Amino acid sequence: MIDINFLSSSILISPKILQFAKDGKFEESWIIKKDQFLLTDQEIDAYLNKEPYKQLIVEYIWNNDQDDKRYVFTLKLDDTCILKDHKEFIHICLELLNDSLDFKSIIQTLDEKVIGHPYLFSVPVDLIRMGIFNFWFSVGPVDLWKQGEDFSEQTTLSRLQSRPEIMKSTLNYQGLAFIFNSAGTQNGPNHILKTPCCKKIGNEWVVDKELTINNMKKFLL
Repeated sequence: MIDINFLSSSILISPKILQFAKDGKFEESWIIKKDQFLLTDQEIDAYLNKEPYKQLIVEYIWNNDQDDKRYVFTLKLDDTCILKDHKEFIHICLELLNDSLDFKSIIQTLDEKVIGHPYLFSVPVDLIRMGIFNFWFSVGPVDLWKQGEDFSEQTTLSRLQSRPEIMKSTLNYQGLAFIFNSAGTQNGPNHILKTPCCKKIGNEWVVDKELTINNMKKFLL
């Protein structure tokens, strides 16, 4: 399990951006910047009613413009959550963004108002993968570790090198995703923490192998 207090010491500022995605379609994310504008109920309704979907996902993004400090937290609203109203979910998520709360306060509030009990980061990581941010479907991620495997630097690097389109990309930055409850067997929703793993060189984002391995050791072992 990842220590929430340890995470809080690594994520020292409040997020400046969040985005919503329907059914994992991050290529079509609704991106909202802090204090950019106040959303009306009509705008929220228009987004929710635009097309049929089943699942709504929120992502909070910290240090969006800093490759070595960027963190992303992903939460999928599902049937295990006490909150069922998608419009209320959006309102709660926006309030947490605009209130400039720290990482730990955001997690605790989502536990209380959305999930209904202390849950987030209380279960072990069961999958680690890497992909191109907001191109998870079109490019596809690479799995670096699964629950039950021994962690191996050599295996991790070999799996990364098998996907050159992820190792270097002009599309967007890469995300090293620590996934909790990927199989849906826990009493709560799937959630994800994406940690820094790349640096921009020219017009390309390039995977930083050392940073990737260090973060896997830090948050897995």
